[in-house]
Amino acid sequence: MEKEKNRPLEFYIKVNKDTPLEIALTYLEEIRSKWQELDSKVKELVGKLDNFKFDTNLHHEDILKEDLDEFYNRIPYAYEFLDEHQERNIPIAHRVILESRLMVIIVEIIEKIESILVNFKNIRKTEDQLQAKCKEISDEARDYSEKIQQIHLCFLQSFLNQKW
Repeated sequence: MEKEKNRPLEFYIKVNKDTPLEIALTYLEEIRSKWQELDSKVKELVGKLDNFKFDTNLHHEDILKEDLDEFYNRIPYAYEFLDEHQERNIPIAHRVILESRLMVIIVEIIEKIESILVNFKNIRKTEDQLQAKCKEISDEARDYSEKIQQIHLCFLQSFLNQKW
């Protein structure tokens, strides 16, 4: 089977759990190269967060920075689960699907954080706007934690030959 480097992550999420091993292995190899690309994006994001300058010293800007850090921390959280399941005997097609789901979550988190940084001047106009944005970020971080936990559970179910 020919390798396709430009398939979107959504393609891999829709892979059939019963995909033949040879095809699934090709998909897994493609996924591995996507992880390398994603690792670079994560490193870029870390640099952006480290170098981001807040304009004022509003209390809620400090809270926003803490919330952004907490939101960012969902990324290493996802990587932890990936590492935890790396050596487990999980059907390859299942691994392709679940790793793709994790990558989509990480990409979404990166995009949301970058959007907040780019649009920061627009959201910091009032304390109320900052407070609302902090709550939104905190809620999203919690939602992403739940999504990552769900993928972790699916990895475990695959390892135990249970349906998910």
